[in-house]
Amino acid sequence: MKNNNTEIHSINNFLNRNINIQITLSVAQMLLILVAILLSCYFIWEIYWWNKVGLRFIKWHTHIVFASLCAGIIVGIGIFISRKEKNRNKKLQTLSTSLIIAMMVILLETALTLTDSVKTYSEIRSHFYQSPFEPDTKNYYHTAQPGNKVTVSAPEFSYTTSYNSLGYADAEWPVEKRKAFRIITSGDSFTEGDGAPMDSSYPALLRQMLGDSVEVLNAGVRGSDPVFGLKNMEDRFAAYHPDLVIQAVSENDLLFDMCIRGGYERFRPDSTVQFAAAPWWEPIYAMSYLSRVFFHALGFNMAEPCGKPTHSDFIARQQKLMIDILNRFEKAAKAQNTRVLIVFYPTKIETLDFRYTTDYLPLKKHIETLPHVSYADIMECYQHQITAQGKEPQDFYWVIDGHHNATGYHLMATCIAEAIRNWLQKRDNQQETR
Repeated sequence: MKNNNTEIHSINNFLNRNINIQITLSVAQMLLILVAILLSCYFIWEIYWWNKVGLRFIKWHTHIVFASLCAGIIVGIGIFISRKEKNRNKKLQTLSTSLIIAMMVILLETALTLTDSVKTYSEIRSHFYQSPFEPDTKNYYHTAQPGNKVTVSAPEFSYTTSYNSLGYADAEWPVEKRKAFRIITSGDSFTEGDGAPMDSSYPALLRQMLGDSVEVLNAGVRGSDPVFGLKNMEDRFAAYHPDLVIQAVSENDLLFDMCIRGGYERFRPDSTVQFAAAPWWEPIYAMSYLSRVFFHALGFNMAEPCGKPTHSDFIARQQKLMIDILNRFEKAAKAQNTRVLIVFYPTKIETLDFRYTTDYLPLKKHIETLPHVSYADIMECYQHQITAQGKEPQDFYWVIDGHHNATGYHLMATCIAEAIRNWLQKRDNQQETR
């Protein structure tokens, strides 16, 4: 019993014992701990968003933090090397050199962050990095969220776009024809109408120009290309019985989008899409403006992700891919008893001197062999209309963004309306000859 009382007394003494822990930290150490905690929280936050949205998590502060991290590594290397030096002057020289380089890295990155000299298009327009190797949407049809309403903001404009149940920037499509002739317009942001309100897109203006007997449905989607356009036609357009499908084509499709995405191999059995693998250096390129100066000097540029578009093998490869897509358009048009009109249109840079940077002649010659596919080149119409109005080509585009403004989409609609009238006249003449 006495032993038990002794044990209980010892336990009580232990539990009632005051334990004093004294931690002595200097101000510098406390600041270092605080910085470490804040950086840890920041990196956890950034990693979370990287997993959620890919490289789109990169914003201006990511560049500064990444540059600061690189600067810290440079200083750390300088300290490590200086410790091996026995000469005091050399130690100080090594440390000061590393500090100067580190400061220059931070200052140059900050300066490049404040300018647009090496920024990508998405960074200039939307203030975040968008990898061309990451699909905007993961579905087969590259369409927006059905029924969604999105406010599109850029430095030069802001507007709201509503998407129908199919994910197109248009009102609901009636299955039954309401008019004698139905057109479905397919293409990328220039067809959707990026840069102007919905009622100023070229398909919306086309409705007014072609008269009461023609119905125009807008299937344009930002970031789309002819391969996605073909997939939409094969799987979705047939239910709406179009008399004509217009597929807009520009150099952006051939030299940028399709070179990364390829052809039908992008479509996976699980109803998702997968583009080509991104180069190993892209994360560094995305997070550091300063690194882009060196990457560009070495010939690595996200503006030319597939290499120089002037190389003959590159051009031949892209033309071969496009010819395969044209053959598939012919097959789909024949099966659906409709016609396809390929519209070649100029980009802003090409309009400045009214000359294409891409040779469409081989594609045009191939289209002439296809019974259900025709083409219209509206460059000459652009030149005529711009000259007749006494304006400059840049008056029809946003300066920074590069898309058409409302005046530009009116120009585009005017030229495509003319191409459609010519196509209809040619079709009627052929039918009369038969």
